Amino acid sequence: MDIRKYPRLDHFLVTWSLLLLQTAFGLTSREVNKTMCIEKERDALLEFKRGLVDDFDRLSTWGNDEDKKECCKWKGIECDKRSGHVTVLDLHSEVSCPGHACFAPILTGKLSPSLLELQHLNYLDLSVNGFDRSEIPRFISSLKRLEYLNLSSSDFSGVIPTQLMNLTSLRILDLGNNNQLIVKDLGWLSHLSSLEFLRLGGNDFQASNWFQEITKVPSLKELDLSVCGLSKFVPSPADLANSSLISLSVLHLCCNEFSSSAEYSWLFNFSTSLASIDLSNNQLDSPIDDRFGSLMYLEHLNLADQFNLKGVGVPSSFGNLTRLRYLDMSNTRTYQWLPELFLRLSGSRKTLEVLGLNDNSMFGSLVNVTRFSALKRLYLQNNVLNGFFMERFGQVSSLEYLDLSDNQMRGPLPDLALFPSLRELHLGSNQFQGRIPQGIGKLSQLRILDVSSNRLEGLPESMGQLSNLESFDASYNVLKGTITESHLSNLSSLVDLDLSFNSLALKTSFDWLPPFQLQVINLPSCNLGPSFPKWLQSQNNYTVLDISLANLSDALPSWFSDLPLNLKILNLSNNHISGRVSELIVNKQDYMVIDLSSNNFSGPLPQVPTNVRIFYLHKNKFSGSTSSICKSTTGAATSLDLSHNQFSGELPDCWMNMSNLVVLNLAYNNFSGKLPQSLSSLESLKALYIRQNSFSGMLPSFSQCQLLQILDLGGNKLTGRIPAWIGTDLLNLRILSLRFNKFYGGIPSIICQLQFLQILDLSANGLSGKIPQCFNNFTLLHQENGSGG
Repeated sequence: MDIRKYPRLDHFLVTWSLLLLQTAFGLTSREVNKTMCIEKERDALLEFKRGLVDDFDRLSTWGNDEDKKECCKWKGIECDKRSGHVTVLDLHSEVSCPGHACFAPILTGKLSPSLLELQHLNYLDLSVNGFDRSEIPRFISSLKRLEYLNLSSSDFSGVIPTQLMNLTSLRILDLGNNNQLIVKDLGWLSHLSSLEFLRLGGNDFQASNWFQEITKVPSLKELDLSVCGLSKFVPSPADLANSSLISLSVLHLCCNEFSSSAEYSWLFNFSTSLASIDLSNNQLDSPIDDRFGSLMYLEHLNLADQFNLKGVGVPSSFGNLTRLRYLDMSNTRTYQWLPELFLRLSGSRKTLEVLGLNDNSMFGSLVNVTRFSALKRLYLQNNVLNGFFMERFGQVSSLEYLDLSDNQMRGPLPDLALFPSLRELHLGSNQFQGRIPQGIGKLSQLRILDVSSNRLEGLPESMGQLSNLESFDASYNVLKGTITESHLSNLSSLVDLDLSFNSLALKTSFDWLPPFQLQVINLPSCNLGPSFPKWLQSQNNYTVLDISLANLSDALPSWFSDLPLNLKILNLSNNHISGRVSELIVNKQDYMVIDLSSNNFSGPLPQVPTNVRIFYLHKNKFSGSTSSICKSTTGAATSLDLSHNQFSGELPDCWMNMSNLVVLNLAYNNFSGKLPQSLSSLESLKALYIRQNSFSGMLPSFSQCQLLQILDLGGNKLTGRIPAWIGTDLLNLRILSLRFNKFYGGIPSIICQLQFLQILDLSANGLSGKIPQCFNNFTLLHQENGSGG
């Protein structure tokens, strides 16, 4: 499955363990403790606070004021209800994402030994903070009642102190992801007889004897050694023979540079206890080991992201895994006939809940899905599935998530009523044909429907009555299927609708009110016209509206002046929409993309929104001056296309305000006058098109625009000599067109330094002299066809 979008379940096991312990401590209820805290413990906490730098005021409730003296009510503190002793100190930092910029409001500074006053402390969490590469304080080992200690992701360094052996009550120890924390001698672990969870991954791991020491902790149930470079510390056969077995249930071995099963074969020593294994993101280059099938208690197996894994998918031994609930083999480059894979997993058909097979070379048809009665998530996107979706005679499925996108699947869709629990259905970029089945209207829990980029069109139902028909041409885009209210009226949970790039029409009654509020509306090339569908007016929470290529030939409705405030992407392109848009585009929206191109819009240039990155108005009837650009703070824009309009007059000289521009297209307008000098300040610019205008005068220096790849100045009245800086400063140029201008003089030979040049057009100017012999160096040049202009 795609780990960028969907977290893998076995990564939640750490969190789950922590939650279990919190429940044991009664931490989830967070009841207000009415017992007064003990004064010397309050003083110790205040002393501890003084050693910290609290830039985000997280400890604002800690104080000596009358209304803040009760330390048992301070944030992150819990006290025993009877004695008043502090038992919990939880100052872990939580990641927050205001305005989509994620950060952790960390505490920094040093840890004060004043914490030694908290001798009843059994829970200490200082994770995800920043302690400036200091060593783990040895005084922590004197807090002998600690059952939970979490110092992960807090920038500790140095060797883990062996004094931690004194914490004999510890059940959970998390020291992971400290980068420069050295894991060297693990002899102290054997003293922690109650330890159930241990995380040492993401540190400077140097413990060559780790296996012997780990197996001396008989109570250990979950072990996280991710990112430890364990491929360098493979236990010897003698180590395996002499080690005592432990009741290990969960094992995290992600990102350890394993290249063969020989480097992790030691894990099969725990065949009678292992329930979860994470081997993702290693470098395995051999088929999946048959011995996994001997792990009779295995429930979770993560083999994802093995970029060199070879072989035929699931071995037959996996049929023995009768408890398997989760299997992730995504992005492993394995190949297998999908029906065979399902057959080899038949032993887990009553237990399997999540199956990740995306980004591989699986082929064949999708069959027998409903036989897996517990299956909730199936990831098959980006394979080479080339068969059918065959579930016509199956039983009702409990599937909630199905992704078949980016394959070559063909044929009709099955009766989707077999999947009443579906929440997400991704079928995009296949070759499905025919109608959208009516059964989709029964998926009341569906949140995302994506059938984009298929060949869905359908035939009239009456075609089935033509029994004598001998020949019929139903080629693509000839007959168009229709989505009606019956398909959508029960989808009250729907938030994302993508019917794009098919041959579908969406037709509803004029006054239809959908039962849903969409967040994403993707309907390009879906026939909505000729008038704007009124039901769109009822949607008020979407961030994406794409109704391009939708056969709309209407005037822009008045309600478009009140679009949702969180709208990010607006695409009305390639229709025949008319009207003025100056009131439509206002800065109250947080636009990122606006595409109004290829319509019949008219009037002056609308205001360029502050945060917009892509702003396309080309191929319309906009006219007048573009001076309003100077009134906008448009520093975020990367692509601006005003071409093929009727803009006139001189360009304003304020382009330094658009410093992030990568593409600027002003071609095919009526601009005149000199090119403003501020254009040359666009250091990020890669493409500049001003073809077919009436610009005159000398060409300003674009020496600062050293990223330029396309410079198209053709069809103007520019004059002067071809400047030498083109050859010295624009070394990335691939296309240079100066055609149909008034340049004169010779062609500077220094232009031959443009080694990436593919198109060079200097025609229809007043140039004289010989063509430089070095033009033979332009090995990438090819002829540009077409007439001048």
